[in-house]
Amino acid sequence: LGRAVWYGPGADEAAGDTDALLEDTLVLDAVWLSRAFVQVLEDTPTREAGGMLDHRRFPDIWTDHGRPEWYKYSPDEYQRVALMMRRFDVALPTRASSGERSLVPQLVPEIRPKLPWTAPEDAAGRKVRLACQLDHEAEGLMARFIAATEPYHVYVGGRGLFWQEGVFLRDSFSFKNEALVTVQGSEKPLVSIVVSGDQPGFLMNELHRTLESVIDFWKGMTTTYHILCPTRAADNGYCRGDFKFETVQRRAAEAGSGLQCDDCDTKWTPEQLLHGLEAVRDRREADYQTSYLYYHQKRPCPRTFLLRPADRKWHKVTSWAGIVGERFHLTLVSELSGKEVKSKEFSIRKEWTKWLGPLTRVASMALTGLAVPLGGDLATQLSEGAAALDKLAGLPTAEGGAAAPEDTREARQRDGPLVATDAQLHQLLKLLKRIGLDPRESGMDMAETRDGRWLWMTVEEAATHDRPEARIG
Repeated sequence: LGRAVWYGPGADEAAGDTDALLEDTLVLDAVWLSRAFVQVLEDTPTREAGGMLDHRRFPDIWTDHGRPEWYKYSPDEYQRVALMMRRFDVALPTRASSGERSLVPQLVPEIRPKLPWTAPEDAAGRKVRLACQLDHEAEGLMARFIAATEPYHVYVGGRGLFWQEGVFLRDSFSFKNEALVTVQGSEKPLVSIVVSGDQPGFLMNELHRTLESVIDFWKGMTTTYHILCPTRAADNGYCRGDFKFETVQRRAAEAGSGLQCDDCDTKWTPEQLLHGLEAVRDRREADYQTSYLYYHQKRPCPRTFLLRPADRKWHKVTSWAGIVGERFHLTLVSELSGKEVKSKEFSIRKEWTKWLGPLTRVASMALTGLAVPLGGDLATQLSEGAAALDKLAGLPTAEGGAAAPEDTREARQRDGPLVATDAQLHQLLKLLKRIGLDPRESGMDMAETRDGRWLWMTVEEAATHDRPEARIG
């Protein structure tokens, strides 16, 4: 008889995640929800702020408005409605507000304001220009970019210097840089970034990274970057020519190879064109190292391993308490191929059972999701090892029942599969080091696969996995 709105697990795969508060929220009255949105859109202070919604205004918008035609909402409903506004793209959370402000795209002004450039026509070398061509439509691109660049917003008279097709930004923290970012066209948008200041390369790098993260919202989007010609035109503007970024990068590796602008015929060296864009050019290596450190901290050791009893009679035991003191073999396994790397024998200690028990279930499931399909004897061996892990995972952690919730807490990915918690992995690493199975000292390392996953694998496998090509080009 109607239509329900729900954002529980798996309800919105395109969003990429779910929120615990919305998992038990079901909206049956569409008008109740739409009126909450409308009241935000009709809020005068938010409109006067150029669409920047201060969440402290929720009581005035949804409860204490004093308007008989408006709906009233209780304070305990504010957060739920705010989360649903985000899901409907009615209000986008801003980057630096800790959830206290959101940008309402429909209230962002259409007319470009007067911009307070400190030195809009800086001398050569103090202005950097870059353009990004998208291969298909990206509705809401500028609104998302504005929300993501909040730390650099400039306000005049309480209104931010942003509009439907652009935003003016200022880095007042470090180098007094200023930037103008605009988008042209809708079918295949062209994003232009112009940065001027003492160190324009710093802010250009920040904005480039932000643009890349925003574009990731549209899966499969292809981008082509262009360096805009530095030649000054007679009207004190710039030449309309441009150079494909990947071409300039390639020529930079060819000593003495220059490029000529098709519009103004000016010849430039690759170094001249890349001036101020060094951080963008070298992003591939810097980002790889940053990602490596991040994932190594999050996953200090492999999630996949085999745990086999030294004594085959282990299957007669009915709980983990019953195998305390028993000898087991723990074998490290490549998360890429399932290849057994190194094994050690050790005795199970009582304090380990609280987290090692649940972790065996995670390891068993991880063995079924290896990056490389298995066959032959290796598949048979791993299948037997996974079966052993399944039996261990089914054992109660303590006599008389399962472990307490705090002992068996398992993090879940947004799409469902079990994964190990950070605490469990760090506990496992301590165990591995104690028994002489430190992954690094056992011939393992972390590397990024071509599908973007960071996995623990043998050092030989890691060496064969080329780092992903930079997306610039």
